[in-house]
Amino acid sequence: MGWGKCAVYFGCYSSWKLKHGDLRVKAQDSCQLTFGTTYSQRYSICARDPAEKTADCNGDSGGPVVKKGATAREDVLVGIVSYGPHNCLSGPSAYGKISTLLRYFCNVSKNDKMCHK
Repeated sequence: MGWGKCAVYFGCYSSWKLKHGDLRVKAQDSCQLTFGTTYSQRYSICARDPAEKTADCNGDSGGPVVKKGATAREDVLVGIVSYGPHNCLSGPSAYGKISTLLRYFCNVSKNDKMCHK
């Protein structure tokens, strides 16, 4: 979900409309091959649109990756858009894994109401 570019070529600017797409988790090896040592299996989720028609692109970083629940109240934030291939549609992308990063967020925010010890 984001306002990023529609592609990396000249003349394709950031969107004025919030866009979204479907993702499916890919094997960690897929991102390891694409990004090499930059990719961290511990801190990242490797995913891609199964139809290969949508992808995160420049300007989407920091946006949410949400696992849809049966209702909107059951949706869960599972990741944060991090990085992908230079040509946005050419391969899987890496998303920051919330489950791994949560301890860090809690330590920094010191939010006892949201962070259980």
